[in-house]
Amino acid sequence: MSGFNDFNPQSYQNTPSQESRAASIMGVDEFGAGGAKAFFNADSQVGDSVTGQVLEEEILQVTDFDDHTPKYWADGTPQRQMRIIIQTDLHDDEYDDGTRAIYIKGWGVQMQAYRAARRANHNQPPRPGDTFTATFTGLGPRGKKGQPPKLYRYEITPAPAKAVADFGAPQPAAQPAPSTPAQEQAQAAPQGAPAALTPEQVATITALRDAGLGPDQVAAQLHLPVQQVYQAGQRPAAQEPAF
Repeated sequence: MSGFNDFNPQSYQNTPSQESRAASIMGVDEFGAGGAKAFFNADSQVGDSVTGQVLEEEILQVTDFDDHTPKYWADGTPQRQMRIIIQTDLHDDEYDDGTRAIYIKGWGVQMQAYRAARRANHNQPPRPGDTFTATFTGLGPRGKKGQPPKLYRYEITPAPAKAVADFGAPQPAAQPAPSTPAQEQAQAAPQGAPAALTPEQVATITALRDAGLGPDQVAAQLHLPVQQVYQAGQRPAAQEPAF
């Protein structure tokens, strides 16, 4: 992450790990899984904005728009960009999972905007569980190539530390108070109780918890009660909390 932030077209040198990553096709988990669609495109209008929880971020080599070949600077070093995958509440159709990709070029006005967002976030990059916002704010001065650069504003909001720290820890057992027969009868038939979670929902909650999301964030994403998500995300008492 620091290499991206310190990017300089004349001095940035690629490493063997970056070269092998650029040359790789995809991993087993990615095969057949599709991908997050880019939020901004040629039809984006000034003022368009997107906000979501960060799922992952990575540095990629820029590719040509027409033939998708990797792009390089004049000195042979790769042109780099950051891709941030966020979870949004956008759903264009029944197959849309709401994930969107934000691409940030590692130079020029986009890099300047990204650095400004980092400075506002105590010089920390976006992490999984954080909230990331990208806004198309306008067009810059027209350059030599005739196309004015698109200007963006980025904002990083850290995940609530306490929610992330508490999520997954075993919840202290409450000492039940003596109950009356009337209370026992009322408890025997709860009204409006949430439906039991499916194994798939529990697995999703666990995966999002391990990715760094807090219970409030997971509940909002899955449209479930916070307490139900919190209980599903508890770890066994004998297991050391991961956070």
